[in-house]
Amino acid sequence: MAKIPTAADIAQVTPGSLPRINVPTGAFGERTAQAMEKLGGTITDIGLDMKKRADEADAKDLDAQFDARLRLIEFGDGTDQNPGYYSRLGKSAIDQHDASKTAIDQALEEIKDKAGSAASRRLFEKSAAARMKSTLNKMSSHRATQFGEYEKGASIARQSSAVESAIANSQNEVEYKKHMGVVRKEAHDRARKQFGNDPEIIKREVNRAASEANVKIINDLMDRPQGAALAEKFFKDNIGAFDPSVRQDLANKIRTLGRLEKAQTFADNYFGDPANPLTYRDITKPEELAKAIGKARKQFSGEDEKAVVAELKTRAATAFTIKARKDQDLRLSAIQKGEKGQWSSITAEEK
Repeated sequence: MAKIPTAADIAQVTPGSLPRINVPTGAFGERTAQAMEKLGGTITDIGLDMKKRADEADAKDLDAQFDARLRLIEFGDGTDQNPGYYSRLGKSAIDQHDASKTAIDQALEEIKDKAGSAASRRLFEKSAAARMKSTLNKMSSHRATQFGEYEKGASIARQSSAVESAIANSQNEVEYKKHMGVVRKEAHDRARKQFGNDPEIIKREVNRAASEANVKIINDLMDRPQGAALAEKFFKDNIGAFDPSVRQDLANKIRTLGRLEKAQTFADNYFGDPANPLTYRDITKPEELAKAIGKARKQFSGEDEKAVVAELKTRAATAFTIKARKDQDLRLSAIQKGEKGQWSSITAEEK
C-alpha cells in the first residue's frame, strides 16, 4: 500500500536568492520527484547565466565609454581646445605625451567606478588593459617619430644658422672654417641617425651639405661689388669643398659675371658721369657710340670683347629710349602751353 508523505518527509527550502529544490524520490512518486529536482537545478542555472550576461553587458558598456574617451584624447573633437594628441607635431608631441597618458589613466579610473558589480569591473579591466596597451604603444610611437622630427628640425636650423654665419664671414678664414665645422657636424649626425654607420653614405651627406653651403657663399659674393673677383678667389681657394657636379656651372657663372663687370666698368669710365658735363660723352649720339665700340675692340678680344660691345649697345639703346620719352614729354608740355612754334624752332636748331 502506498504511503502518504507527511511534512517531515519533505525537505525544507532554505532562504536564498536561488533555492535548489530537493525532494525525496518517494514523496510524489519517483519520477515526479526527479522532475522537480531537475527543475530546481535549471532555475539555478538560469539565474547564474542571467547574472553572467548582465555583468558582460555592463563590462561592454564600460568598454565602449572608455573607447570613446580614448578617441577624444587621441584624435580630439575637432576644436582648437582639444585637437587630439596625434595632431601634435615636433616638440609639442613630446611635451603633451605625459599629459595625455595622465588623462587616459584618469578616464580609466572614472569609468571603473561606474561598474555595477565586482565581476563586471574585472571583465572591463581585462579589456581596458589590452585597449590601453595598444593606445599607449601608438602614442609612444608618435612621440618617438615626432622627437626624431624635432631633433632633425633643430639640427637643420642650427646648420642653416651656421651657413649664414659662414656667408657673413667668408673672407675671414678662421671664422669661415669654424662655422663650416658646425655645418659638417650637423650633417654627419643626421646622416648617422638616418642611414646608420655606413661611412660612405655619411661622407656623401657631409660633403653634399658643405658643397651646398659653399655654393650659397659664391652666390652671395657674386652679389657684392666686384663680386666676380671675390667669387673667383673663394672658388679657387676652396675648390675641393664643391661637389664635382656643380664646379663647371659655377666657373661659368663667375666667368660670365667677370665679363659683365669688365663691360660695365669700361662703359662707366668711357662715358663718364652724366652729372659732369665736362667729362660726360653723350651715348645717344651715334658717333660717340662708334668711338666707344672702336676703343673696346682694341682693348678686348674674344668673349670679353663681345660682352663689352653688347653692354655699350644696350646702354645706348636704353639712353636713347629715355631721351626720346623726355623729348616727347617736353613736346606735349609745350603744345599744352601753346608754344608749339617755339618748340619747333628749338628742335630744328638741335637737328
